[in-house]
Amino acid sequence: MVSSISRSIPSSTPPRSPPPHYQTFLTPILHRRFARACLVGFAACYVESFVISNKSSFFWAIFPLGWTGFKAVILFFLSVFPILILRISQLHVGARSYTTVFHAMKTYIGSFSTYSTLLTHSFASLVFVFLYLWSGSREDRLGFIIEGKSYERPRLNERFLYMIFFACYTGFIQAALHLYEDRGRLQLPHLYVWPSEVEPTSVLNAELSQLSPKAAFKKKFLEVPSGALHMALVSACTAPFAYMPFRGVVWHYTLATAKTFYWLNRSSTLPSFPVGAGMFIRSLWLSFLIGVMWQISNIAFDVYFTQKPLSADGKTVSEKSPDPNGTLVTGLKASQAPLTQMLAFWELAYLSQNSAARRKAIYTDINRKPANIFEQILNQALSVLGEIDLKLADVGKPPAPTAVISITPSSTAASTIPSPPPIPMSPISPLLTSPTSPTRKFLEGVQSKDGSTPTLQHVIQKLPYQPPSIAEVEASATKSFKSKMEPFLSSPWGSMFRQSIHATTSQLLPNVGLQINAVQAISRLVTSSLMEDEFGIVQRHASTLLASFISTMGTLEKYLASPPISWTDVEAIQKQEKGELNLVEPHLLLSALKEGFKDMATAYAPHIEKMQLSPQTKKIILEARERSLP
Repeated sequence: MVSSISRSIPSSTPPRSPPPHYQTFLTPILHRRFARACLVGFAACYVESFVISNKSSFFWAIFPLGWTGFKAVILFFLSVFPILILRISQLHVGARSYTTVFHAMKTYIGSFSTYSTLLTHSFASLVFVFLYLWSGSREDRLGFIIEGKSYERPRLNERFLYMIFFACYTGFIQAALHLYEDRGRLQLPHLYVWPSEVEPTSVLNAELSQLSPKAAFKKKFLEVPSGALHMALVSACTAPFAYMPFRGVVWHYTLATAKTFYWLNRSSTLPSFPVGAGMFIRSLWLSFLIGVMWQISNIAFDVYFTQKPLSADGKTVSEKSPDPNGTLVTGLKASQAPLTQMLAFWELAYLSQNSAARRKAIYTDINRKPANIFEQILNQALSVLGEIDLKLADVGKPPAPTAVISITPSSTAASTIPSPPPIPMSPISPLLTSPTSPTRKFLEGVQSKDGSTPTLQHVIQKLPYQPPSIAEVEASATKSFKSKMEPFLSSPWGSMFRQSIHATTSQLLPNVGLQINAVQAISRLVTSSLMEDEFGIVQRHASTLLASFISTMGTLEKYLASPPISWTDVEAIQKQEKGELNLVEPHLLLSALKEGFKDMATAYAPHIEKMQLSPQTKKIILEARERSLP
């Protein structure tokens, strides 16, 4: 088994041309997934168009080429498609964490994406409400104008105004939920071990990616009614109170504008409040329909975009390239495109688990510049892991001391400015009644013997009472301030000013799934190389890889043992004292590192004496085998 490693490397051949970029083959796959999400959204629009349509004739209400189909097209392009485009424009794979809730609010207020989200949801909601009002009958009394009796002028309908306000308010609520849940983030499965013949696995956040899109959508669809009803209740119950401050302004300005086009009643007094039991139920139903439509579209987007990096025919993205290995490496290097890099590492993890042919192709692909394929893959994996060491190594370290520039007078300046003569001290001073007076002793101690001017530090040292240092004063003031602020930080009002350790950890490890996929991929390539690496390429780098794993594990363990908890995070301090503090991202990555290191140590340990490894590498492998890392 090990003898195969010592085979000679064949002579080099002329270098190949640059491979096509990974993004070239990934983009069509993502386009198809977006199109399928749009089809699901259009189906939801068609069903809701039928629900809000006039059903006096059931055939024409369900006929696709009738008004129902026309409304479905309008709903899709003006209510659903803008939401999906918004998801694309805000797409990111890493967590967006802020130091405090207050800092997050300040960032959102000054962000253009916040206002684009609000306007998009409000416009999409308005379109739905206009179609709903257009589909209503005269008995609903939801028109812009209410026709009076034959001898009465028409009147402005405040029920219509409230429905328009409610549409904007519902869009505002949905936009706030969009920002709060960070729906722009594409949560790709992390800590996902691909199913293999030896160990089929089902791990956290990876369950949906193992299912077909249809099965995954059915499973997520069960959450739609409860989520939509919850948001509908929030919108319907709070909208009347939100409408009250704007009621007078909306009524008078709309009435003044409407009188330009209609011969309305001269009275400008406000009618009775438009929200009763019937209007409340109608607004609740309307908000529920809007929520269902958007939730179905968002679920379809998440389900299709979090599927495995495989095309419709079951091939991986790189397999469509004439140079699969080279194309895969271009994706691993795409650090400026996080989604591309994440999917490339996910594909690498899949290939290392399930494709012996591709593993062997990676080992034997040596005619590359600047290095063979495995070394390029290894360099990218170590680069991704090295980011963790760089980010966590400086956590908790005190800032570098500020350099103090001491000003020393030059000899020339000292020679030109003569020192004042010493002050003669009379043995019998009229101000000092006793030669043993503390004041006289202080003055004699301060007086310079050589005629030079005493420094301020020298004078302070001679004082009978030593004042506290600046550091002591600062520490005392800080302690007093913290003791006064702790009750406020423990209250609900102070929670928005806490510097959460979970937010700090998410900032340091925003996309831990990238490192986990890299760990699983490279560890499987290393363990499989004993049987499949014909030229012994992998064993040259075993020491470097194992040392990198050990360094990163040590950094994570140190971080978990002493996390940089801010004094404002009173909740985390209490949990740490009880031993209940759980930082998810470091624990997940540490578990993946331990599993990968254990697999490599177990695979290499039986052959350690027959392989040309350094003593340091042998020692590391034997220690890992003895410790039996969980």
